[in-house]
Amino acid sequence: MKLRPKHHYCHTWQMNLWYFVAWSWDDFASYIYKKYGYTVQDYNGQTGMCFMLEKTGEARIIIWLKHSDKPAIAAHEALHGANLILDRAGFKFSAHNDEPQAYLLTEIMETMGFR
Repeated sequence: MKLRPKHHYCHTWQMNLWYFVAWSWDDFASYIYKKYGYTVQDYNGQTGMCFMLEKTGEARIIIWLKHSDKPAIAAHEALHGANLILDRAGFKFSAHNDEPQAYLLTEIMETMGFR
């Protein structure tokens, strides 16, 4: 069976997100290298990862999860993704202005399949 990442385009923040849920580390790292020519840093036993990858002027958020049944790890990585998107858009974070972060976190979790 050929693995395919799940894609989501966030219209509000104009950002592409790619989810690699329940992929082995080797499959994930190999895909990223073949598709983008980017070598992902060794994961040292991690069960999730999130980073922004920019190539040819287009940014994309990459989220990798080793397991599909770990919502806490998914939320952890989704929060990293939300923060990367908001930071790139110039959003100013504060405890009194976190509603956009909360909505974006929900959108990412839901589109990853965690409802």
